[in-house]
Amino acid sequence: MSPGGLVDPKPVDAASSCNPESAPTWGTDAQLIEVSSSSKNDDDWFPSTSQYSNVRLSPLLDGFSSRVNITDGGHTAIRFQPQEGYRYTFCVSLSLAPNQTIQPTPEADIYLMEGIDYERYSMDEWYGDAPSDWYSFYGWIPYRDIHAYEGQSSTEFAVTYEGGGTSSSFGLFSSSGSEGMYLVLDAKNNSRDTDSSSVGADLIGEVYVTVEERVMLPKISAYLLCCSLPFLVIIAPLILHQRYNRGGWHDVSTKHYIPEVDLMHMVETTQGGTSNPYMDETDV
Repeated sequence: MSPGGLVDPKPVDAASSCNPESAPTWGTDAQLIEVSSSSKNDDDWFPSTSQYSNVRLSPLLDGFSSRVNITDGGHTAIRFQPQEGYRYTFCVSLSLAPNQTIQPTPEADIYLMEGIDYERYSMDEWYGDAPSDWYSFYGWIPYRDIHAYEGQSSTEFAVTYEGGGTSSSFGLFSSSGSEGMYLVLDAKNNSRDTDSSSVGADLIGEVYVTVEERVMLPKISAYLLCCSLPFLVIIAPLILHQRYNRGGWHDVSTKHYIPEVDLMHMVETTQGGTSNPYMDETDV
């Protein structure tokens, strides 16, 4: 498990992996955003943002399940307000919508992203011809630059929300007031090189979200751990060296310093014999 509570994704059947939940109360628990495919109008400089208006949501503390439509060449997003310290598990399964003229494999790109990145993602098609070195100004990333599951028919992933997984708040078309997170089901060809193209048919997405409260250490604990190790490496030898030098020269009972006494070594006088410097001369 990596920081942020990330669990490696694996293809699953969403209905068998996640427990069925009740439908959400749209506008309170979550917000559903469905965007169909559209071509750019040269007379418009900015796309309409009425469908992206942020309604105030309650923190998502209970899971839900829902069936959503995904238009070919468009995307569907579910916006929710995560609670810090809660673990969210997402199970998504895709299928073809009824009465499709073609029967391709139901695949799409699934992203989890924060508000700033979703704003940039919503304007993605307007910068398709822009130079790649401009991407830092208008580009978007999935949450923690990891939660992108592209070309999938079904997937499962989980994350413990801690905040701070967005791209830089600087640049064009970004704002720090974007609230909430977005689960995006993408059926178009976006600006990422690794995404899948449109399959040419409308899709239906089965979405299951389960919520679990987690016990987390304070964020400051990581800083304390990182700072304490260098401190111990530097300070511990100094303390041990000081205690070693003072060892045996301080009488604890009398609390006074015992001066150092030099002892004379034994001196050899004859072969096989030694002389004692402390022996009285009268004893010879």
